Amino acid sequence: MTAHKQDGTAGPAGGDVWVATEETLDLINPAANPARSDCIRRFEFDGTRAGALRLSAEVCAEGITGPPGAACMIFFNIEYAQGPVFWDTFLYPDTGSTPWRMLSCEARNRGAVRAVEMHVRFHAKGRLRLRHLKVETLAPWVDDAEGVVAIFGDSTDMTNYLPTEHRLGRRLELLLRDRFPDRRVDVQVLAEGGETLQRLVESGRLERELKTLSRCDIALIRYGLNDESKKAAPELFRKYLHAAYQAILARFPAAKIVLSTTIPPCAEAYNRETRATAELFKLPLIRLDEFIRRRSAAGESDWHHQPGSRMGRHRDAPAPGNADGLAGDMHPNAFGAQMIAEHYFDVMEPMMVEKLGATAAPGFHPPRTESQ
Repeated sequence: MTAHKQDGTAGPAGGDVWVATEETLDLINPAANPARSDCIRRFEFDGTRAGALRLSAEVCAEGITGPPGAACMIFFNIEYAQGPVFWDTFLYPDTGSTPWRMLSCEARNRGAVRAVEMHVRFHAKGRLRLRHLKVETLAPWVDDAEGVVAIFGDSTDMTNYLPTEHRLGRRLELLLRDRFPDRRVDVQVLAEGGETLQRLVESGRLERELKTLSRCDIALIRYGLNDESKKAAPELFRKYLHAAYQAILARFPAAKIVLSTTIPPCAEAYNRETRATAELFKLPLIRLDEFIRRRSAAGESDWHHQPGSRMGRHRDAPAPGNADGLAGDMHPNAFGAQMIAEHYFDVMEPMMVEKLGATAAPGFHPPRTESQ
């Protein structure tokens, strides 16, 4: 691991270039090697500068096998002065062989930055080269949305191990923008990998994230998987779920707050607390656990994020050795992310109609959410 102290310099269009390297990384795998360590570069700052960031590099691929995704990716941990580390900025080189191409990703302003750490994870067969790495500020997004959905959850909502256009939040955003083509609708995925409900509240991250939003029309809360792995007491989970609900309501009194159960077969004790909280406060509830069990029982079992099914597909019958379709890693693959996004959409579409004062779009047909 290499550490560098960086000073900002003036960049194009008034932005600041925080990091600009001339180093070329050249990684060669004669065979697939899932045990290969990440190639890491760490850039440290003084914790006083903030801004929306663009992270970019030129990348060249040669003879790389497998689909784009977890076996061949570049991601950036962004460490802020307050709160957990965020790793939601990913570059996905194409597989096969490509010329040098500029890839970039963006991270919104979450406060003062202490460090940016780049990981090049290359487990696939082939050769991957990277040069001209740059970290720079960019102008913030224009705050003109007429409808905003905020999603608070864990990595299974974040889905940032998938290429950008396949991620759950992006699929939901595209569905909503297609439904309301003449209105400006944004989906802000404020989920974080490994997050528990307790850490969300106690770390102050929930309050800080809410302050970055000028509006929030629908807020979705879905936790339980990491809470179970941390062995959080169900009554403590209930306490923090109430606290999260009250914090969102205090910041956005008119927001529709939606609770969701989580991915089966785990977290049933926390799903019970979620259902009880929805009943107590008369909140909309998404039964994601029931939905996934129903879809899996219908044969749509290839939705988990696991080797051989990064993209996923509809199966006519359960996969061999996976009778209920619920075995394996619980992170949705691209098929699963689309499936869940459609389910979220079915619940949120009438809420957004109410918020925007919209009517049914000509020729509009809601996405199918049941196997036919």
